[in-house]
Amino acid sequence: MIQTVHLYNDIVNTTKSGTAGFQRASEFNDALHSVQVSLMGLLSPLYATTRAVKDLLAPFIEEVSGSSTIPFPADYFQVAAIEVNSYPADSIEVNQIASLNYLPSRKPDASKNIYAYYQVDNGFVVLPATVSSSRMIYIRKPEDVAIVLTPTSTEDSDYLTPSSTTDLEWPDRAYNLIFYMMLERFGVSQREPLFMEFSKLGIQMEASKL
Repeated sequence: MIQTVHLYNDIVNTTKSGTAGFQRASEFNDALHSVQVSLMGLLSPLYATTRAVKDLLAPFIEEVSGSSTIPFPADYFQVAAIEVNSYPADSIEVNQIASLNYLPSRKPDASKNIYAYYQVDNGFVVLPATVSSSRMIYIRKPEDVAIVLTPTSTEDSDYLTPSSTTDLEWPDRAYNLIFYMMLERFGVSQREPLFMEFSKLGIQMEASKL
């Protein structure tokens, strides 16, 4: 896990010498929420591509049982896999359903352990419709964390002491990604080191996505 106060202090120490930065705890907390959502949005579509990405997202992997329908859990972010009797179900689009009837090798058939699923407004539908038990492995949303600044005074000075009741759930390896993305939020350009961090994960990231 990443210590929230440690991240806060590093951000303060990096931004205080320039004009960039933040004045209130709420600004930091809002930026941290935005960065967590953005990083999850960048990494979750790549979950199955590299071991490094899987390791970063490991704290957020959950599973839920269903049947021929699987509603979105409250903390749902993205599906990782859906299985029926330990057999993987293929992801399809709604407009592919009819065409599957003409493809024997892909037509959902429980007797052949061929399954498929597609997304609807409130979750997923698993095919064939006779499926009575299914399992979804999904990536959940990261929990929000917040910094609290407590005014402290001594004879010589007044200052703010940061504290937090929870730490970030991300593994330590994600620290640099979050640190650089936070600095970007506060006007300190970190595109070059960010590209290097993504490259270490085997990801060639486009500048427009950061």
